[in-house]
Amino acid sequence: MYLAHSAGIRVFSTGGVGGVHRGADQTFDISADLQELSQTPVCVVCAGVKSILDIGKTLEYLETHSVNCIVYSDKNVFPGFFTAETQYKGQLNTENLEEVAKIIESSSDLGLHAGTILACPIPNELQVDGDFIEKIIKDALEESKAKRIISQQVTPFILKRVNELSEGKSMKTNIELLKNNAKIASKLAKLLVGPRFHAAKQSEANGNDKRRPKVTVIGATILDYEAVTNEHVQNDGGSYAGKMEQRCGGVARNHADALTRLGCDVTLLSAIGNDALGEWIRKRCNHMNWDNVVVSNKFSTATYLSINVQGNINFGINSIGNVIYDISPEYIKKHEQSIAEADFVLIDGNISEEAIKQIAITSKYYNKKIWFEPTDYHKVNKIMDDDVLPQISIMSPNANEFMHFAQKCDVSVNPAIFTSPYHIGEFVLSNLKLLHSFDYLIVSLAQNGTAIIRKADDESYSFIGLPPPIQPDLIVSASGAGDSFNSGFLAAMLNGVPFDASPIVGQKCASLTLQTIEAVSTQITPKLISEIRSYSKNSPT
Repeated sequence: MYLAHSAGIRVFSTGGVGGVHRGADQTFDISADLQELSQTPVCVVCAGVKSILDIGKTLEYLETHSVNCIVYSDKNVFPGFFTAETQYKGQLNTENLEEVAKIIESSSDLGLHAGTILACPIPNELQVDGDFIEKIIKDALEESKAKRIISQQVTPFILKRVNELSEGKSMKTNIELLKNNAKIASKLAKLLVGPRFHAAKQSEANGNDKRRPKVTVIGATILDYEAVTNEHVQNDGGSYAGKMEQRCGGVARNHADALTRLGCDVTLLSAIGNDALGEWIRKRCNHMNWDNVVVSNKFSTATYLSINVQGNINFGINSIGNVIYDISPEYIKKHEQSIAEADFVLIDGNISEEAIKQIAITSKYYNKKIWFEPTDYHKVNKIMDDDVLPQISIMSPNANEFMHFAQKCDVSVNPAIFTSPYHIGEFVLSNLKLLHSFDYLIVSLAQNGTAIIRKADDESYSFIGLPPPIQPDLIVSASGAGDSFNSGFLAAMLNGVPFDASPIVGQKCASLTLQTIEAVSTQITPKLISEIRSYSKNSPT
């Protein structure tokens, strides 16, 4: 630890920390680890205190010497190295490494000299081995007492006997624990030097200490492929000149990406495969928070192929597969707190009806508003449940999705209305049953613009018709433009921008994305919101 600190290394990974030995009230045998932790500001990522020690007394010693003991789990139960749970607790628990990073930074800012322990319970797949080895440890301790082995000879004897009695299983489990701890430590270290963390920290240092809006985004993360051609494509079996692009996609991921770039505090609940495709997405999107995303060992990362002809997406072929079902009702329950703390919840139609229903139930309990992005006209059906539809505050369908939704509401639609956002606005205001409990209905008409119908707090209604964000000849790809618009609109509202000005932010975000092959433009920044907010304040009413 001393050498790590001297070299500027802030995160140190190991198996388990030393501590107060059992029987220390007679032998005063206390590991030097504890003294070093009390005077060296390094975060030690471990699997808890070594099981052969007195865990309770070790935690008391650490608390006395101001060493933070954080449990990396959804419950505050301190791990015991080979076992996930003991009868003891840490100072706090969290599954959010960004929160751990903030604690480390706060300790540094305050000039505190003590270190921090991040105790990571044994992975579930090793828990059976852990219980088995814990029993062996207790047997070895009793054997050491019977043989009157004392002082510095105790630890080597016990470790040797545990390895012998377990027939080498303890060594295997120990190695897996080291790998798990190292993986978590690397994520934490990356956070402490990452641009997203330091951008937020710098914003606070500059005096911009306003709380960032919290948005929880739930849905698909997909690796997108796009075939792009400017030729006049026909259904003739021919080959057309063009190019293939690969990018990060998925409606939920796109929204999380844009909202993060706009300065929101985003929690993404999604799923990817533990494969090269998933790793490629995470590396490309290291500005985003991936701490809560499922990394599946059973299913591969979802993929999608779109056909871009002269700037418009003619059709797409998806291979989402089973990984989307890892976003299950149980997964939503596990991350209930993310919904409870959110200012807004945004979901896409890729997830199952059961997951959507669980989100609706949880959001109703915590009085949270939901934005539903259908993603496909068939998926509109997923919110027609009586427990779900009343919880939707905003829906953002395209023309096909809106037509399907209207039909589900027993409202006939003349396709001619899709030629203008003003026709859409007039149509909805003439059929108010389409608004249900919505505060906003945002209908995207592609090259014909966007219609936004609003229900105000006083139950009055209004709408805004928007032109296309840019001229058609400037469009590189339409993929992600709607997601960027939604994100700009939502982020602006959550930052206090008036309703009539919020769509301007959405239009700017969509315009930037339309001019890039990426699903979300890297030029989207919080400045887009601050400029509009400043303009709104200075404009005459």
